[in-house]
Amino acid sequence: MKNFIKKIFFIILVILVGSCAKESKMKNSTYSNLFKSGTTIVYEVASWGDMYILKIEIEKINGDLIFRYTLSDENGDTTFQDREITVSKKSLESSEKIFMNLWDGDIVDIKGKTSIFFSKKVFRELVNKSEVTIDVGDGEELLKYEGKKVYTCIVDGKIFELNSINASSDLFGYFSILEDYYFPLILQMEVGYIIELKEIVTR
Repeated sequence: MKNFIKKIFFIILVILVGSCAKESKMKNSTYSNLFKSGTTIVYEVASWGDMYILKIEIEKINGDLIFRYTLSDENGDTTFQDREITVSKKSLESSEKIFMNLWDGDIVDIKGKTSIFFSKKVFRELVNKSEVTIDVGDGEELLKYEGKKVYTCIVDGKIFELNSINASSDLFGYFSILEDYYFPLILQMEVGYIIELKEIVTR
């Protein structure tokens, strides 16, 4: 009987340790050096036949996320918008709502939503459960895990490979998200408009 109890205890211990190791591995940031005050993230945007360059400069990332974004034409010659955005810590932790349509200056509404990053809760559920509910402005949709890939962009002037997770929705959306629990950055997003990460500048 004692041996049986010991075996049961050992099995439970192995399960708990394995679970904790998985959670710990997921929570360790691989790309923390990329995301800090002063980092600039550059996206290319295609919306209804128009092309834009969206530059996002992180001003604060601990607690609430504060960033300033500028929107210019595809050549970077004309700046259409220059605005500061604050995303609450609460939204970054758990919001299912995502706002990325920053080029429509008349309807920039970030309250209760996240931007640039998926919330940690949504990212965790996508990884662990293979599907999660999100809302990118057209109501709730089911996002399903589609596997991993390597996403290539420029980091500080050099070609850089980022580990990413692919996902598609039951409507028409497609996403590529940085595989990092702390910084699940949106790398690519197709939801009628297309937004693609091109460059990260950390210095």
